[in-house]
Amino acid sequence: MNAPLHKLINIFWSLGLLTVLFWGINLQAQDGYPSYTNITSGDFQDNAVISLEHSHPWFYKAGDDTSWANPEFIRNEFIHENWPDTDHLSNIEFMFDFPPYSFDADGNVWFFKEFRVDSTEFGKRYAITGKIHGAMEVYVNGSRTGAAGRIGFNLDEEIPRGHFLPVSFEWGNTEQQFIALRYSYHELMEVGPQTYILGLNLFIGPYENIEQHFQDRAAERSISMAAQSFSMGASTILGILLIFLYILYPRQRLNLIAALLFILVGLSSVGIFYFTIWEIPRDFINAMLISGIGISLSSFVNVLFAYKLIQKKRNWVLWAFAIFAVLVTGFTFYSPLIILNAALLLWLISMIYVLALFVRARFKQNLKDLDIILVGFGIYFVGIITFFVLIVIGYLPQSAAMWTSVLSLLVPISYSFYLARSVARTNELLSKKLEENQQLADAKLREEHKNKKLIEGQKEKLEVEVRERTAELAEAYENLQKSHEDLKNTQQQLVQQEKMASLGQLTAGIAHEIKNPLNFVNNFSEVSKELIDELKEELEKNRDNPDFNIHSSHIAEIIDDIEGNFATINRHGQRADSIVQGMLLHSRGKSGEKMPTDINKLLDEYADLAYHGMRAKDPGFNAVIEKEFDESIGKMDVVPQDISRAFHNIINNGLQASVEYHQKNNTGIQTTIRIITEKSDNKVKISTADNGPGIPKSIKKKIFEPFFTTKDAGEGTGLGLSMTYDIIKSHNGSIEIKTAEGEGTTFIIELPLK
Repeated sequence: MNAPLHKLINIFWSLGLLTVLFWGINLQAQDGYPSYTNITSGDFQDNAVISLEHSHPWFYKAGDDTSWANPEFIRNEFIHENWPDTDHLSNIEFMFDFPPYSFDADGNVWFFKEFRVDSTEFGKRYAITGKIHGAMEVYVNGSRTGAAGRIGFNLDEEIPRGHFLPVSFEWGNTEQQFIALRYSYHELMEVGPQTYILGLNLFIGPYENIEQHFQDRAAERSISMAAQSFSMGASTILGILLIFLYILYPRQRLNLIAALLFILVGLSSVGIFYFTIWEIPRDFINAMLISGIGISLSSFVNVLFAYKLIQKKRNWVLWAFAIFAVLVTGFTFYSPLIILNAALLLWLISMIYVLALFVRARFKQNLKDLDIILVGFGIYFVGIITFFVLIVIGYLPQSAAMWTSVLSLLVPISYSFYLARSVARTNELLSKKLEENQQLADAKLREEHKNKKLIEGQKEKLEVEVRERTAELAEAYENLQKSHEDLKNTQQQLVQQEKMASLGQLTAGIAHEIKNPLNFVNNFSEVSKELIDELKEELEKNRDNPDFNIHSSHIAEIIDDIEGNFATINRHGQRADSIVQGMLLHSRGKSGEKMPTDINKLLDEYADLAYHGMRAKDPGFNAVIEKEFDESIGKMDVVPQDISRAFHNIINNGLQASVEYHQKNNTGIQTTIRIITEKSDNKVKISTADNGPGIPKSIKKKIFEPFFTTKDAGEGTGLGLSMTYDIIKSHNGSIEIKTAEGEGTTFIIELPLK
């Protein structure tokens, strides 16, 4: 065991044995007291008074009968020994024959005592004062001399008092004299079985001495109340301040634990504070309940604070304190006064254990900051032991024990000093850091001042350069404006070029589309002309033949061939006419004007136009265009000139990219474009998928940007898909790309039906 800790334990054992020794001497000195109390002038020198609380013996009898105040009745009772006696006038616990001890009392009792008065005191004015917790009448030699409060036989009749003004009387002219006290304590009985305090704390002496004693006690109460108020207030305020400190700095949990401990220590003083000012006992138990709870819980929190402070791991001892604190707190609700002693014992044990922890940590962990706490604990324990020793030997009254609560303030004060010192050290470190930062700031300021001079020195030079540069910038701005105008013109030209290129592709597709039926018309026209010539020859040859039969001759066959040729010419002519009519229909509306349009038919036509446009450029071009149209779509309100251009751009790009990819890589795969329309809810979904190279991820996000193109210089403007994107958005639609390199690209367009 640590040597200082061992010495400390020995000191506590020695003080404990000394206390028991003094207590035994005091009890032994009380044996052999006479049955009366002497009253002499020498007993009251220097304003002295005699305490009647422990003046042996007091005789008592439960009930109420004013004839019991008669000295003759008292003498008869002495002879028959019908009245038991007690050494403790204020404590039922020592009145073993008294019915209130078994709590069967009716709230009324008589006390009387014999006095042997010196003849020098005959006829002098004496008085009785003190503190009671009921109502009392004083009888001297059978005569009522005064009262404190009003005697009653129930709670409503009784008017109790606490500290009462002196009740004066004069001694008779005989040596043997009697004082009887008629007492009612119905208000006290309302407290219940939790208290054994009867509450007669009386003093007797010459009137002047008693008057001075009353004033002194009043002053003591004022001082005690001030001390208790200061103890409660200081502890509670410290706790509240630490709560605010914890709110500002939540990482320091030690502040929160200390705040809880300080508030609980403040609550512990409530009962003692109330005892100091106690006049009417009705709320006394509630006050003691608060004190018991505060003392019990503060015992555990005190140990928890010590563990946190020295960074000790939680063990069974801490949890044992927690369990005992909860148990004692629970029993406090049942019997506050009885359990209060257990709560005080638990607090004392926690203080001793915490002191041992701090002493061990001080020397083993070299925690020098604990010195301030150890000093506070030392003063606390020395003060507690000194108070109780002086009370046991009778040097101090028992009421002086309440001052020990003021000593308890040393615990939060010492803890506060420790926390304040910790905060001070933190502030000191911060101050050093701030000083270093200030030095750096000063050095930086000097450097800035030096640089300022350099800056001022070059200011004029810079101003000249700025003026020159401003002129250059003005000229450059003019050139930039001119370049901007040129760029706008170029952009407009490029847009127009893209439109013309798109128009050229459409024109080529239309020309190629019309060329087929026109070829048929031309070819079958020539064949029909030859057949007509042959018919003429046949008719000329048989002009003079009377037996000629047109139906049995070759002429009928020629006429059938001519008729078939004309039918073919008519069919292809109608095909060419339908192409021209479709173009006229799409160009009939105003620019930007929406018209009911058959989307499926529009897609079908412009897919063919894109295909034939490619064929017009490359006669060897070949591709398959698969079409899956949802016929339930019907007509939609769109701008046909714009939406057709968007469809043509997407299909044309798919054809170009797929053909180039398969030709370049010799894949042997047929170029295929698959166009699907689908009606979903209130939207039309148009998917155009190719089997080309796909779009790399690196350029996928740029595909709709103006002037972005993957084609070689001179082959594209980069505006086709940008214009397509704008057209779809102007129709409140959306366009999405799904692609994978080497697997093709799918453009998904969604347009609202309305």
